[in-house]
Amino acid sequence: MPNPSTMRHKKRHRKSQSSIWHHLSPSWILFLTDRRTTAPSRSSSSTKSSLRHLGCHPVSVVSMLLAVFLCQVPAAQSECFGGVETYEKTAGTTVVCESTECNSRGLLTQPETSVTRDCIAICKQSSGCKSFTVDYLNSRCQSYDIDTNSRAGKQKLEKDSIVNFFEKTCLRGMRQNEFDKMCNSERGWAFERVVDGVLDGYDHKTIDGVDTRGECARLCLTENDFECRSAEYRLDAKICVLSREDRRTQPEAFRVTPGTDYIENQCAKELPDCSYTSAKQDVTVVAMDDILFSRTANDCQRFCDDARAFQCRSFAQKEDRCYLSGDDSITLDGVPQPVEIGAVYKEKICARSTCDGGIFTYEKTTGYFLRTAIQEPLTNDRAAPGITYNCSSLCSQVGSDCPAFAVDYSGQRCFKLDRNTQGRGDSLAPRDGSSYFEKICLRGEISQCRDKAWAFERVPDRMLQGFDDKDFPNVPTRRDCEELCLRERAFECKSAEYDTVALTCTLSRESRRSKPKAFRDARNMEYLENACMKSSDLDCPYQRTDNAYPRYLDAVINDVKDEVACEVQCTFYEKFVCRSFAFYSSAQQCFISGDDRASAAEEALQNRPGTDYFERNCDPAFRPIDTQDSASNNNKVDQVDFNAKRDPDLSTAESRILTERRCTFGHLTYEKTTGHELIRARPTRLFSDRDGGIIAQCVKRCEDDSRCLGFNMDYNRNECQALAKNSEDNLFNVRASSGVSYFEAVCLRGQDCGVLWTFERFIDMELRGQERRALRDVSKTDCEDACLSETSFSCKSANYNHLSRECVLNDETQFSRPNDYVVSQGVDYLENQCETAQAQSRCEYSIPILDQYLIYSDKVLDAFTDATCRQACTQEREFNCRSYSFLSESQPGTPQCLLSGDTQISAGRNAFQLENGAIYSEKDCLLGSSSFPASTSSASRPFRPGLQTRPQVVDYNYERGSKIQVTVAKDIGIIIQCLTQCNIQGRNCLSVTLLNERGGRQRCFEHDSSAFADQTDPTAETGITYFEKICVRRKCRKSWTYVRVPQFEYIGEANEELGGVNSLAECRNLCSETTLYECRAATYYIQSNCEYVDQPGTYLPFTDTYIPSVTDIEECRSQCSAQGQYNCRSFNFNAFRKECFLSGDDSISLPTGLQNDRDFTFSERAGCNSVRVECTPSDMLVRLALARDFNGRIYATGNPQACFELGNGQSDMTLRIPLGSQCGTVQQNRGRYVNHVVIQENPVIMQDTDKTVRVECAFTADDQTVSFKPTAGIDGRQDGGGGGISVTMRVVRKNGETANMVGLGEDLQLRIEIDQDSAFGLFARRLEARTDNGELMNLIDESGCPVNELIFPALELESESRALFADFKAFRFPSTPIVNFVATVQFCQEVCEPMECSGNLNSFGRRRRALNDTEDGDNSGTRSYYKTGDEVSVTTSTTLPYTTNEAVLANSLDIAQDPASRTSRSTNFGNEDHQRSGKLLPDHVDLGLRLTVGEEVLQKPSFPSSMGGGHFPETSPYTEPALNAYYPSLANAGGAAIGDPDLICSPPSSLIAVIVIILVLNVAMIAAFILFYRQKRKYWSKRVGASGMGPPPLPSRPSTSPPSTTIQSTSSSGVMFKNPYEQPQGVTRQRIAGLHSSMNSLPRDDQY
Repeated sequence: MPNPSTMRHKKRHRKSQSSIWHHLSPSWILFLTDRRTTAPSRSSSSTKSSLRHLGCHPVSVVSMLLAVFLCQVPAAQSECFGGVETYEKTAGTTVVCESTECNSRGLLTQPETSVTRDCIAICKQSSGCKSFTVDYLNSRCQSYDIDTNSRAGKQKLEKDSIVNFFEKTCLRGMRQNEFDKMCNSERGWAFERVVDGVLDGYDHKTIDGVDTRGECARLCLTENDFECRSAEYRLDAKICVLSREDRRTQPEAFRVTPGTDYIENQCAKELPDCSYTSAKQDVTVVAMDDILFSRTANDCQRFCDDARAFQCRSFAQKEDRCYLSGDDSITLDGVPQPVEIGAVYKEKICARSTCDGGIFTYEKTTGYFLRTAIQEPLTNDRAAPGITYNCSSLCSQVGSDCPAFAVDYSGQRCFKLDRNTQGRGDSLAPRDGSSYFEKICLRGEISQCRDKAWAFERVPDRMLQGFDDKDFPNVPTRRDCEELCLRERAFECKSAEYDTVALTCTLSRESRRSKPKAFRDARNMEYLENACMKSSDLDCPYQRTDNAYPRYLDAVINDVKDEVACEVQCTFYEKFVCRSFAFYSSAQQCFISGDDRASAAEEALQNRPGTDYFERNCDPAFRPIDTQDSASNNNKVDQVDFNAKRDPDLSTAESRILTERRCTFGHLTYEKTTGHELIRARPTRLFSDRDGGIIAQCVKRCEDDSRCLGFNMDYNRNECQALAKNSEDNLFNVRASSGVSYFEAVCLRGQDCGVLWTFERFIDMELRGQERRALRDVSKTDCEDACLSETSFSCKSANYNHLSRECVLNDETQFSRPNDYVVSQGVDYLENQCETAQAQSRCEYSIPILDQYLIYSDKVLDAFTDATCRQACTQEREFNCRSYSFLSESQPGTPQCLLSGDTQISAGRNAFQLENGAIYSEKDCLLGSSSFPASTSSASRPFRPGLQTRPQVVDYNYERGSKIQVTVAKDIGIIIQCLTQCNIQGRNCLSVTLLNERGGRQRCFEHDSSAFADQTDPTAETGITYFEKICVRRKCRKSWTYVRVPQFEYIGEANEELGGVNSLAECRNLCSETTLYECRAATYYIQSNCEYVDQPGTYLPFTDTYIPSVTDIEECRSQCSAQGQYNCRSFNFNAFRKECFLSGDDSISLPTGLQNDRDFTFSERAGCNSVRVECTPSDMLVRLALARDFNGRIYATGNPQACFELGNGQSDMTLRIPLGSQCGTVQQNRGRYVNHVVIQENPVIMQDTDKTVRVECAFTADDQTVSFKPTAGIDGRQDGGGGGISVTMRVVRKNGETANMVGLGEDLQLRIEIDQDSAFGLFARRLEARTDNGELMNLIDESGCPVNELIFPALELESESRALFADFKAFRFPSTPIVNFVATVQFCQEVCEPMECSGNLNSFGRRRRALNDTEDGDNSGTRSYYKTGDEVSVTTSTTLPYTTNEAVLANSLDIAQDPASRTSRSTNFGNEDHQRSGKLLPDHVDLGLRLTVGEEVLQKPSFPSSMGGGHFPETSPYTEPALNAYYPSLANAGGAAIGDPDLICSPPSSLIAVIVIILVLNVAMIAAFILFYRQKRKYWSKRVGASGMGPPPLPSRPSTSPPSTTIQSTSSSGVMFKNPYEQPQGVTRQRIAGLHSSMNSLPRDDQY
């Protein structure tokens, strides 16, 4: 039965057929014909059928088109002035009205194709089209002029399931570019309308007085406070309600309410959680809005996701056609899908997921980005690298507005994306250095995925072939497949594969890392790798790559001490599975990455010298290569997998091997060797745990597998590695390794006391003198068995000699007889733990050591107090607990009590880690008073003759020998009393230890031995200061003479190095007895009385002197400065109690000792920085040796932008400051140059802690008196004053030759020169000409002006060399030919100011005024250190030639500190013997030279030749040429250097070439002129005939005619001729290579 609505549409359509063409413009006719040729249709006869439907025969198409083109149809004018016109769609609605009520016209009919977009375009061109309907069944559209904003227009709307109603909406006040930005320019309709619909309970904003529904839609579109997804308009009340929800996010809240229109914003962002329903067969879409070509349903689905003109909500695929629709089951509720055989139909479902019962986490896709997404930066507060986890947290906080994010690892940035892949991987595109993270919701077994940065690693179009352990069909989504992997219990699911077409899920116990060769390309497959497992669960060794670090850097951990600690961080990293790491030693940073070469190929690495890259290699074929295993690597023995399950069907050979390895007698136990490991034993990871204390677990796992012959326990990594060999036949494979213990499995028949290890083995050690029984020709195992089985005495230990196979049983241990415990090569000391455990239970615990713990933790427990941990160690039964560490400030959930079977002696000094709040204590079982080890008693250790004193060793302890607490009256500031008591004891007290307890209390102990007497080193221990007696030959009035820092050296420049020093004591004596300099350390160390730096609110709980009733902090500071018994480096001042605590320590010797207390002020002497100034004639070299590595900036205050140096972590810096004005250097007094240098800690900004140093260079020279005798050398050089500053006065000829003998009236030049590299300028005055007889003539007067310019003119300045010169003619006195020239020369900085003489004449005879010209001052000292204002002054005086002097930064003050609050102090440095004597650079220097002037003019020399070295036979024998006499400015350059390029002699080939070129150019010019003349001759002949005048004469040849002016013809229009050698005006000269400068221009041809 036909549909009634369809019949109504057909009736209305027939009425309007005749007028359709009258409403189509010519442009839209062309548009429609173009659409028929490009868009696909369902029938090949679509064009014909559409023409017939319009009432036209195909034959008359051309004539009809011509008729339409000839018609002048006016273009439709838009009625939406001042706004943007768009459409509003009402699904399932049509218009029913009579012809008298509304005007209806047909727009378009195209059967079996899509007409929606075409109808929208046509309606926009017509002003009469206010709305239209689209009949999808018949593919036609009808226009109407009704407006449904009114109640009457709204009543004309009726329901029709196959028709959609579109109405124009005007968004007034909006610009087109704004609309395009919100909705995109291709959007067909911006809103969807539901008549009488409302979203109940989600009214987020209500606006009154809205006149139209279009205005309400505009308000929703432009809402800024929140994202408006829908609106409701009530026509009667004129109310618009905006909401951030819609009928898809809140479907249960959508209601039918008459009188209200529901408006849904189609420009809002698509909901992030989108997927497609299962495919429906043989049905198609209802509303066909677009048709595209597609091969598969997946292609059609991609077209639906990429649709821009509308929000695609469903699609259908049939054959090669894809039908897209903007409607779905929500917009067309209850409408059945049309039947279409062979079609596949899917609907897109988008919702805002709440993930009830699950967690939001992420999928990571390495090396990909989402090409269809719009990204927006996520604000990240981390400026450092490693932002992945922080970015995931930011995206989670945003909620549904962040469905995915991307990380750019190159720029360390992350971006929020507006969409995700929506279940498909084909929208992802590769991009190196970027990773895509998609938010997913996981439910079920998700405990391991909580707090992970990502839960799965996703790789599109890849699969793991051949390792399918379990398959699941009909799995709807990829996330369901991931949940199946997490729920799997039959095996550990490491990866899964999801088929997006077949919807199957495959789980595997392998991964792409364990089976890399099986990882293949596979279309429509998604590879998913489980990332919720613990990093420590991976049994993969690390593979090393030098000089690289991870490109995909996910986290950075600071303050990591070494490479092993970085590996531990990676192994137990909790935020994601760490696949690779790199350790950057310079910054102590650990780079953590969740990627490796398996996920990012070779792009996972970046080159970085000095950084080594490590990644887990889970390939079973990979075996880590130990450099020690080179001999065994050639055997090619497969690695033993101790974690694999034993197969009951083992081969006969393998079964026999396992049987042989079992204990055929006795019981299995272990032997522990602390500080050693077994190499070349094919190690495999057995067990690991972040918290350590895993010995019991390692023992259990090794016992469960007969192939395990022992294990190495790495306490640094908290990991044990099973070994396939033992040390029985591999003694040399047991090597020392700090932080590692070797546990060897042994089979013993003796008693089993139930401990984890029965014997402790100490290699190359022996207990002598305690032998009770000896066994010969036995193995080590037999020796241990004999000790366990011994019944005649208690066998506590044994010695086994591997060479003689001899076993010695003892009834004592190293602890009961430490003096007998000695080194013995080839002997192992074996200690029975079953016997010593009982003895250890009666031992007392030593005094706790603070802020450090022992890393050899064999068991970890939770404990709340130190006492609880100590009790746990006492009650431990699994092993002999000898020490414990209590971590009071450990993180929540971390065990605080660490039990160990080792002590400081067995573990070594390097086995401790520093940690605030840690407490370490060990059992003290010493029975005697002797120390370990010792060769003589304390009574037999005589001191060498001399004085007894003590060195101080901070943060070190001495525990050997007997220790007795010293009784003193006080408990603070007791060190002097303790040392006094030790002196009274004489030889019975050789050392003292001072224990600083919490709260500032102190205790001291005296020892009958010392590290010096035992020839050992004290052990590191925070909070304890060690003093020991030493013997020195020079008396010192201090309580202790030296401060000793073990295992450190001063790397600065040594003042003196001595060889053949046999002992530390001799080195101390050499330092004490030196007289050439003040020896402050074993190597020269410049230290000064540095300023105090106050730190309010802190104190140092280490006191050497206590002073009560102190007035203020200045008195306390004075007490510290005046302390004479020791060097007071810091003090604590309590302002409330008026107490002062002096200390010989500071924050450098005790870097972690400062405590917080608001009543205290801690003050210490600032770091003593060394400043050395080297003065040269041209600049100052300021060398700074800083107290620590410097990363800031040093600069001269005169020009900070140009004169600076940046530190890059070094402690030595050099700044060059020119003596000129480039860096603001100022000249003060005579020869004193001053500048200021700022030591800025931050390279960018200044702070109040920065220091300013005043640096000076003072030049010294002796005054010189010139005696009038010939003193100049053969080159006429005369050194005046200035020492190393060479000043020369000489007379030269015009050819530059220095003249000694000249002729009367000869042209000469007097020159006063200074070295060009000097920073000084010259000025001369009082130039006189004298004779030896006393005759005198003034040439330049006292002021610097010439006396008679005709005889001697004013001095001029030569700018290049800064020399002074004057040209004059040779003169002489009548009485003698000898003329002595004497001049007074003064110096100034750079260039001197000229003297203004009479007649506007300037003469360089007056220097620039100094800043303090009249002040002489006391300049007798050559090195002075003085304090002025807020700066430090460093002055270096130099006697020229210049020498290098050192200067020390005497006082460091804060430059921003209030000057009124500073205390001015002066400090004297150096001895009188070290000072240099001399005067400052004098105010003037007198120069002189002697010249012989003959009565006749002498023959002048010729120019020098390139042959013969410049000597000419015609040169006068009395006139000797200088070294470079013709070029005075290069007098020091040697004879080979020629300064002026114009006087360089050219080779013959160059001269010939120049001559040839000149001839060729002349010939060419003549030929050109002749050609020009012949061409013009005919023209001239005609003019001659007309005027009766002859032609103009030819110009003269250049060789015969002198230069002349331009020659013209008598005719006004004649041609001008010019001399070719005359330079025309306004013409640019053309330079020709090879020509002389006087021949390098010719006239241009265009002048003729």
